[in-house]
Amino acid sequence: MRGRGWRTFFDAYPPTLGWTAVLGVVMGVACEKTGDCPTQDSGVPEVAETGTDEATRDAEVADIAVPDGDAGELPRLAACQQCIAPGMCFRFQEIEVTEPSEPEGLPVFLNNIWTPDIAAYRLNIMLCVDEVAVTPGGTLALKVTAGAAWHDLTIEQVLPVQHSNQPSWFQFVEGFTTTFQAEVGSDCIFRTVGPADLWFHPGPVDHALVCSAGDPNIGLPVDTIPIEKLVAQGRFDDTCTLISDGKLDGCIADAAACQICSFMLAPDYKEWNKEPDTTITGAKPCESTYCNRYCGYASGDVSLSKGSPIWVNFGGFVQGIPVPLACDTDGDGTNDGYKLAGNWEAGRVTVQGR
Repeated sequence: MRGRGWRTFFDAYPPTLGWTAVLGVVMGVACEKTGDCPTQDSGVPEVAETGTDEATRDAEVADIAVPDGDAGELPRLAACQQCIAPGMCFRFQEIEVTEPSEPEGLPVFLNNIWTPDIAAYRLNIMLCVDEVAVTPGGTLALKVTAGAAWHDLTIEQVLPVQHSNQPSWFQFVEGFTTTFQAEVGSDCIFRTVGPADLWFHPGPVDHALVCSAGDPNIGLPVDTIPIEKLVAQGRFDDTCTLISDGKLDGCIADAAACQICSFMLAPDYKEWNKEPDTTITGAKPCESTYCNRYCGYASGDVSLSKGSPIWVNFGGFVQGIPVPLACDTDGDGTNDGYKLAGNWEAGRVTVQGR
């Protein structure tokens, strides 16, 4: 539990376990190791005040987890569990799409866009550990925030398909995050607890590389690909610098897909332009008029002539291939969403303000 200190340790013990009994077990273990057990029952020993008292206390409780029932045994935490602490953040540095797998070739098409976008820091998905608690069985219960992120580089610095620029820190894009519960067992496997949501918002808030007007009626944020009913897992390494062997599985609702416009020249964004055509009336989701109305056309300032189409309706595209509806997002027993699944890996990053 290194880095969480006494507060998290004490918070992990519910009052029903009995404070006196718990502290007695902990101090008993400590004094048996040092030979400094008191000869008389003098209550709870004081913790010596030193210049490094917090670090010393953290080290003393590093291997202590909540007792299992009233047995008094203190199961050790695995190395990966000991280093997980609030404030640490991880950025998805690899995503390999495996679903939707129909029609053949679609995963390759999507990976040919997302892989270079991730490598060039245009698509940044991040998860951060907010809270850590130890359960009686020795499993860590985590509160996690995840969502779209950006960094200290400008959009112009990352627009080349390949470049050598590297951010020095990251931060969440305001309004594009969600919070969920997860757990980490002694096997170092990170697992979501129940379904969660994840927002794919490539680019900074004012230069999104996907386009949508948003629709609060279906929970669709502006300029975002929303993944619903997400379940995910991955494996922490013993230094808490990498989550590997990741798997994720979720859905994109058909109604949301019809209000998302993809940049058709991605991952080359030189022609990017978002200039809604307000002269269009009656634009409907899943039709090209939707993207023309809310996203617009080429500016004419690069190589394409002004007014050339650069946005394609994602929902209309997957309907036309066609990609089968393979998941039920609203729980009514009828499939109304597209399956999105894949493999992932996330590396530890520095986050401004944490």
